[in-house]
Amino acid sequence: MNELFAKTIPLALGAMVSPTLLTAAILVLASRVAQRARVWTFVAGGATVLVAFTLAVPWIARLLQSVKGVALDRIDVVLGALLLAVAVHALLKRKNPGSETAKAPKHHATTAPHLLEYFGYGALMIATDMSSLVLYIAILKEAVESSAPDAARATAVAIGYFAVMLPALAPACIATLAPAQTDRVLLPLGAWAKKHSTPITVAICLVFAAYLLIKGLAPLIH
Repeated sequence: MNELFAKTIPLALGAMVSPTLLTAAILVLASRVAQRARVWTFVAGGATVLVAFTLAVPWIARLLQSVKGVALDRIDVVLGALLLAVAVHALLKRKNPGSETAKAPKHHATTAPHLLEYFGYGALMIATDMSSLVLYIAILKEAVESSAPDAARATAVAIGYFAVMLPALAPACIATLAPAQTDRVLLPLGAWAKKHSTPITVAICLVFAAYLLIKGLAPLIH
């Protein structure tokens, strides 16, 4: 059990660092209309997509393992390569300002909440937050492979799930519990996260890509 958490908690900490999702959640709060309804709908959209990942990935992993037992051993290498690709994409995106992250629905001036569109926006942001998703898949893979008790494996997955959602959940909780702090704390934080999004994403991707590649290649070399 301790071995499982030793492997998954560092991955969860990496997945928690998502300037893209944080910036998107704060952008939703920049609206003066139905702020809390919109941001919690945004969170619900992301959470729904992540539940789908949670259900699908272990099933796919078991299917791969049943076809070829060594397949799971190679997933770390694939995930590491994906993180390298995400880092390269982030650097190229920085050099090409025309390619921007998906923007929030443009309904800031209206009085209707347009919750369905904000639900879709949250789903889209989670689905395209590749660095966090790759690390979350790595957590799910460790849980599937582990011989730890079911409760420990479920806890590891829950920690990973919460970590991925935290950049969206934290602004939503602040806006709900301390709405006066939204402008004073969250807007400057969102501006900072947007400015430093690329170096943060690249650093996270490179660190965990190295970890996953070494971990995945070591058994294949020896």
